[in-house]
Amino acid sequence: MSKEFGQGRNFDRGGLQDAYENKTAKNTAAGMEQFESGDFKPFEGYDLAGSHNVFHALLIPTSDTVQSIQTSVISPLQEIAKKLNLPTIFAGQGDVPIHITLDIRNITGLTQEEREKAIDWMKQDYSHLQLITKIFRKPEFRLNRLVMAPNSYLATDFNNCQSVVYRARQLLEVIMNRSLQKTLPVGSQTAGRGFEPTFPYHDIFHSSICRVVESKNPAPSQNLVNFALEATETIGKSILETPIKVDIESVFVGTKYETIHPTNPNLLI
Repeated sequence: MSKEFGQGRNFDRGGLQDAYENKTAKNTAAGMEQFESGDFKPFEGYDLAGSHNVFHALLIPTSDTVQSIQTSVISPLQEIAKKLNLPTIFAGQGDVPIHITLDIRNITGLTQEEREKAIDWMKQDYSHLQLITKIFRKPEFRLNRLVMAPNSYLATDFNNCQSVVYRARQLLEVIMNRSLQKTLPVGSQTAGRGFEPTFPYHDIFHSSICRVVESKNPAPSQNLVNFALEATETIGKSILETPIKVDIESVFVGTKYETIHPTNPNLLI
């Protein structure tokens, strides 16, 4: 395990930093464009059927970190949304609890039994998943960027800690592959069976915080624009000056269904 994990030290900082900056800038511009045009689909809920075949690996922050995000970001965002009469839900309040996304995969070609066995294997001590929690307890992460869009999120500057994120994701991939080797029938470990990447997460470290939802009386586009502008000018500048310290309590692995159903079953449609 240590040898495989050590391979993560081959870290292309320059290339990943460019990708990170480009993604953040693109998301910010796209969010404002959608707010200005009103041409976006409000969040309606999570797909119930598909939620069983999406694998989530999430970092669960400590209660102190959750409180900091609530106080510094979510509460003031709620006030702005209320003032502008915007229909919104927030992490931990109407949406799933606050978390940081480590990885997302599509589960393909597995039966329900195979899927459950593979994920259960990862949750056991012998999978070494707990090493990821230890990895994230050492460095000090700071959330200091607010990206406003129909689905808004918090992110970090690209710094030395990103190499830790990168290596942790490599370790997670080793653990996922090993879970298949340990639980699938011999000879059945073929391409297209297992945990397939969706889109790259190696270049961003983020936490979803706010979603614009459907309403019988949708707000004017200008209200949405004002929401993004005011939040960026106030909350965005505040956390840039005083970043939110992130401490990680644990790592959760499971299906998207397992992530949503225990706390917000009403969001599964």
